[in-house]
Amino acid sequence: LNTLSLHAALPICFPVTIDWVFIELRNAADPRVIIDSRPALLQRDGDIVEVDGVSIPEFSVASLTQSYFVVVRHRNHLGVMTANALSMTTEGRLVDFRLASTPTFRISNAALNQA
Repeated sequence: LNTLSLHAALPICFPVTIDWVFIELRNAADPRVIIDSRPALLQRDGDIVEVDGVSIPEFSVASLTQSYFVVVRHRNHLGVMTANALSMTTEGRLVDFRLASTPTFRISNAALNQA
């Protein structure tokens, strides 16, 4: 079984499970196509872990020879997707959405009306 691991990080505190999310790997050529998806737990320190509360999320359908857009979706919040498709490794890939070096997907550069 070939599995891919993904580390995802959001804002920080203590490693206590506070909610659940879905992690998706999407096709590099067409980000509308979901290749693999799995539920995971969001910890207070921003880590996203397997549903066992400690393991790094693993994807069994994805391939090491492909790159994927990484998406984190939450039931009550807007989802976030990487701006570029990322290559995966068996050791894990850190995706920290807090960093400017991890730009997020945008449909356009137009300002959003948040009124």
